[in-house]
Amino acid sequence: MKYSKVIGIVKKSKRLYILTEGGSLVQWMGDGGCLWCMAGTPPLENAGEFFTLYDVSDKAEKNFYTETGELPPVLDTANRTEEELEAEMMTVTVGWYNTVLRCFRYRVGDSVKHLFVRDAYLEPVRDAEYLSYTVREAKTTGLPYLCAKEGFELVGIILPIDLEEYPSTGELKNELEEFAFAMEAELNNPRRARAAEGAERNCRLTAEEDGSQESIFPLQEEEA
Repeated sequence: MKYSKVIGIVKKSKRLYILTEGGSLVQWMGDGGCLWCMAGTPPLENAGEFFTLYDVSDKAEKNFYTETGELPPVLDTANRTEEELEAEMMTVTVGWYNTVLRCFRYRVGDSVKHLFVRDAYLEPVRDAEYLSYTVREAKTTGLPYLCAKEGFELVGIILPIDLEEYPSTGELKNELEEFAFAMEAELNNPRRARAAEGAERNCRLTAEEDGSQESIFPLQEEEA
């Protein structure tokens, strides 16, 4: 996990959460929408130490929201739970109102469910080896959240986006449906099939045929 990416998320959002669990020395840091285990960094006593250590100017510091304390009891930071479900990251992302949405799918019994998160929240583990994701339910509320693991170790907690809070969510849905319809129409376009056949035919040109092919670019005459 790249701690510098966690710092980058905090600086960009100007929201700093430094949380511990049950008096543990291990701190979790993020912007409230995500929290990352900072076990490999020096523990911080307060937000002021963060500003000093990570070069936040006095002027920028005034624009930060900060919160320190204990992790919410609804979140489980155990490396493994019996109830967690494996999650698969979908390859498609959607850009919407300066946010890139990433979707994860997971299975509950015979049903497939989906979870939307900000793609930028995945930056700390973007290049991690042995990376996996699971979905857990928050205690008491039952709301799902995403967990990122390196190997068997839980390193990140990412809260889902509530699409209903986004402006023009209906417009997004309509545009996605139109996008899917347009893609299907293009893939089924006879012109596309003819172009594919032509490309295959051109690939079968022999060396002799290829040598006799005239170029659409005229040769430049050599200067005398």
